[in-house]
Amino acid sequence: TLLSGPPGCGKTALLAELARRVGQDGTGGGGGNGGGGVVVVHLDDLSDSKTLLGSYVCAEAPGEFVWQPGVVTQAVTQGRWLLLEDVDVAPAEVMAALAPLLARNELYVPGRAQTLRAAPGFHLWATLTLQDGKRASAVGAAAAWQHVAVPPMAEADLVEIVATRCPALRAAAPQFVRRFSELAAATRAPRGGGGGEGGGEGGAGGAAARL
Repeated sequence: TLLSGPPGCGKTALLAELARRVGQDGTGGGGGNGGGGVVVVHLDDLSDSKTLLGSYVCAEAPGEFVWQPGVVTQAVTQGRWLLLEDVDVAPAEVMAALAPLLARNELYVPGRAQTLRAAPGFHLWATLTLQDGKRASAVGAAAAWQHVAVPPMAEADLVEIVATRCPALRAAAPQFVRRFSELAAATRAPRGGGGGEGGGEGGAGGAAARL
């Protein structure tokens, strides 16, 4: 499932709350074998499949090597939820390694020449930040994902977040959010004719939501 939306709209927070409600946050009560919480992987252009799937590492004894499964392999075998943050920036070889998970709920581990069937409870999630004209189709194998669009938060929602997280600021929350939105909008303004309006929506929401 691919969660897409502007910066700060609450994609990751939405999934964290969903995981809490169904018992996938490590508190138990959910399906699968794990119950150890959502496995979160922050992807970038330097991510590689060996780190995610696993590799042989040096053992304590000189000259010996042992297999160390990666975070993706562990999530698959333990039946945990796996969240890939910023999946659109992952290198092509990483997306190629994950393609069987999208297509057949299987993971091929080259280092072991082994195909693993995902344990009950496993689910693959990913986030995509829409800005600078980016579309959900920018993600590799876009057609294989179930897309969920997450809209930017309304100012009233941001006020409630501030008031809930910081009760002492409840009375001043509306003014705080309004002023913060103005400052955030100013930082998003094009500089020297560049930029455009793509990185705009939701930036204020993200900063307020992180309070």
